[in-house]
Amino acid sequence: MRSKKTIFEGLIVSSTILLFTTLYFINAFQYAFPIWDGACYLENAKDLLLGLPLYEKFRPQLISFITAIIWSIIGINWGVIRILSPIFFSLAIMLIYLSLRDENEVLAYLTIVFTSICPVIIEWTSHILVHALALLMVSLTYYSLIKDKWWSPYLAGLACGLTFMARYPIVVIPASMIIFYMFVDKRYRESILSVLIASFLISTYVMWMTSREGVFLLGLAKDVSLKITDLRFSFYYLENGDKIWGPIFIFSIFSAFYIIFRDGSRAAKLMLIWAVAPFLLWSIHPTNLNMRFTYEFAPAVVYLGLYFMFRALKKTRLTFSSKKKRFSHIIGGVLMLFTISLTLISTAQLGVLKFHDQLTKEMWIKDENMLKVAEAVRRLPGDRIVVSSFATMLKFFSDKDVYINWGGNGSISNLKDYVYRRVDADYLVVFLGLAANPPDQAIFSNKDLLISAFGEPILELEAQHVPVLFFNTSRRG
Repeated sequence: MRSKKTIFEGLIVSSTILLFTTLYFINAFQYAFPIWDGACYLENAKDLLLGLPLYEKFRPQLISFITAIIWSIIGINWGVIRILSPIFFSLAIMLIYLSLRDENEVLAYLTIVFTSICPVIIEWTSHILVHALALLMVSLTYYSLIKDKWWSPYLAGLACGLTFMARYPIVVIPASMIIFYMFVDKRYRESILSVLIASFLISTYVMWMTSREGVFLLGLAKDVSLKITDLRFSFYYLENGDKIWGPIFIFSIFSAFYIIFRDGSRAAKLMLIWAVAPFLLWSIHPTNLNMRFTYEFAPAVVYLGLYFMFRALKKTRLTFSSKKKRFSHIIGGVLMLFTISLTLISTAQLGVLKFHDQLTKEMWIKDENMLKVAEAVRRLPGDRIVVSSFATMLKFFSDKDVYINWGGNGSISNLKDYVYRRVDADYLVVFLGLAANPPDQAIFSNKDLLISAFGEPILELEAQHVPVLFFNTSRRG
């Protein structure tokens, strides 16, 4: 029979996870349509379901495959897919808690709480993206290695292979964990078994993609064609750590040195591998300096910060309980308590403000008027459409061949060349003020130039206070 303490612990943890899941659900269902990447995964899922060539072949397909399976049962409905990322994240933090509870229940609980209010987690968990799914697979690898049971090598290998299918570069995390498991714990046989299982899954996936699409792509050309000489270490993530993970990030740096040079539990060492491996990978890659890419190792950074705090508090407690108290030790202990308290409070405050910001601020993806644009595109008699923005969203909702002026400089001559010669489009759809990057430098806000280049617009809509012009390009001139 379970003890009252165990039941109480389960209620607290499950209630906390349910609370954050509900908040992420609420946030996810505010969005009227998916962001660019989310629409790409949805379009790929539709292509998988209908047996068509993939819209974007370079993207990992596990999230699209799961989506296609769901749609094969309930029909194509993008709104239902919004619940996937919050569910994946909730399962991930549950596995993290189960992995850490034997070491320290309070530390395990605080890890999932502060992970859930990480700014990077709050911003991206409610979108249809691969990050939460990849985090779930990494957490599953960590859980299997921490438990160290007879099934651990099988589960770790399976999770490692699925991590690759969820998001290609993140496989570096479970792979590094398995290597650590091999050499540090001297589990050569078990680790080789994990590697073989992961290799089988990855090679099967690669062969399936190659046979289906005729090619297997690891990413965009700019990301995978780099030479060794192009790699440079960047301090981007160190400089922005407090914005990504909160002030708790500072303590994680101290924790890393403590674990390396002093002492650290097995769970802490694996967490250090979890944090350092992707951190180094992203920091040396010049095209991948993006806060969103830190999503998958946010739990490890949070844990490391809390781990150092717990060690410091233990030292402080011993200082206060010692019979031979020194004034300098007491002052140091008080300062340490104050610093830790201030860090935790400011981290929690940042998370609460981020949640509030996400739930209340106006965003273009919350504007349902954008769906009117998609409906207008769907009703156009032509099949080939060139747009200045929101191409993938319009393609998914309109079922037309929608293109965007990739690589263009936003000039009228460049866009005209793209419409007339490269795509031979039937219509051009222009979002005034949103056609260039960044939006506030958009050349397309000059309406007279557009009209002189393409004639009078056949339709004007208002979406999120940004005029949308539709031009019939069939009259070549």
